[in-house]
Amino acid sequence: MASKTHLFFSLLLPALLAACGDPGASPDDDQDVVTSEDETTLETPLETSPLDFTLCLNQCDASHMIIGCDDRTQRTASTEGVKPFSQVGWFGNGCTGTLIGSNVVLSAAHCFFTAGTNTFRQGPISFSLGQTSVPPSGGGGLGLPGETCRRPYGTQYISSVTVPGEYDNTSIAVDNKAWDYAVVILNDAPVDAEPMPYGYTDWSYLQTEESQSIGYPGTDKVSGTLWDTGRKNFLGRWLNPSDANLSGVLYVDNDGEGGQSGSPVFYDYLQISGGGTISTAYKLTGVLIGSPVAECQAGRSWAARILPKTVDRIDTWKVDPDSLTYSRKFKSFTGTQILPADQDGC
Repeated sequence: MASKTHLFFSLLLPALLAACGDPGASPDDDQDVVTSEDETTLETPLETSPLDFTLCLNQCDASHMIIGCDDRTQRTASTEGVKPFSQVGWFGNGCTGTLIGSNVVLSAAHCFFTAGTNTFRQGPISFSLGQTSVPPSGGGGLGLPGETCRRPYGTQYISSVTVPGEYDNTSIAVDNKAWDYAVVILNDAPVDAEPMPYGYTDWSYLQTEESQSIGYPGTDKVSGTLWDTGRKNFLGRWLNPSDANLSGVLYVDNDGEGGQSGSPVFYDYLQISGGGTISTAYKLTGVLIGSPVAECQAGRSWAARILPKTVDRIDTWKVDPDSLTYSRKFKSFTGTQILPADQDGC
């Protein structure tokens, strides 16, 4: 797997140029380039190791997208105030989401439809930011004496979900899965939580970075536990030629399984505060959605890519989830389909 080879000064330079911003946000080179699936096969990781291909075979089926060795690591310590772990949470229906506003979460569209249909799931659906594991039975939801808090930001419930109108939950074609993202509004804001910045990053910059993802697998791992896929590769990208590049897909080799749908695909970079302090920043640039088995066997998984027009839609639906400015599918959760938020954490 890839490892950071940038020297400190090579990381510091883009941070200085960014002046507290993201160095990969411009220019919009992708917007004038249509990249086909065939062309992206020529885009290879910056570094590869023969061990990735000799020690472990890809594990690919409907529930597993494990590319090479499964080297995911579990986060067991508290996530409170620890980015990026404090910015990602677990949906009670078995998916992952990233906090992108005070009470707004970005996830995968397919997480909120019943399998193989375009019918929304019924509520209530909970969301627990930064959860590290499910409290043991009989513990009153508090865990065992002396254990670190497992739900430091409490539990909220979905009040609405908006997905692009173009998305069809019955199709796994790449041009459809490019729309596989959802803007979820919670019925309360997790207290003291800090959202993860999100946005478009041009490919010329993105291909020099490492693809990272964290989420909540629930097939082989214990449901509700938080896992880090490590530093992997942005392998390529596909832009949809049928919609003037309004939607697209990133190819990555981050491992995933059922439950990690909706996980953030992000990268880190250095930024400088107004006082001159250098810190690590994270930027969400895609939503992990899995892939057809054949794609996994070829060594890549898919993420719905955040492009400039994606940002426009997300920003609109954060403020007005039922907005008709863009084509959308919308569901509001009311009555017995929503429960009061619990802000008491553990």
